[in-house]
Amino acid sequence: MDGRVFRADDPVWDTWYPPNGFRCRCGVKTLSERQVRERGLKVETGAPQAAEVDGKFVNILPDPNFANNPAKVPFKPDLKDYPEPLKKAFERREASKKKTSK
Repeated sequence: MDGRVFRADDPVWDTWYPPNGFRCRCGVKTLSERQVRERGLKVETGAPQAAEVDGKFVNILPDPNFANNPAKVPFKPDLKDYPEPLKKAFERREASKKKTSK
């Protein structure tokens, strides 16, 4: 994905937003349309499907459990190992958020 350019609203980001694996050091830079033009970059559509590695075509996907955009997935903590007072405080706060958002 290095050097590839996609629009901010492209569905590719639903699968390929970093991190894309353990110890991933990937990043995303935002460019204006003018910057894309000035740098002579090509805006692509659609995620890569396969690449040639050692003369064989292989599917390209992020590592397991990394094919998502963390900014689009709501945080839902696993409260089972938390002390009961913390669980209840969290649940009360979440309930009050829902009431005020209506």
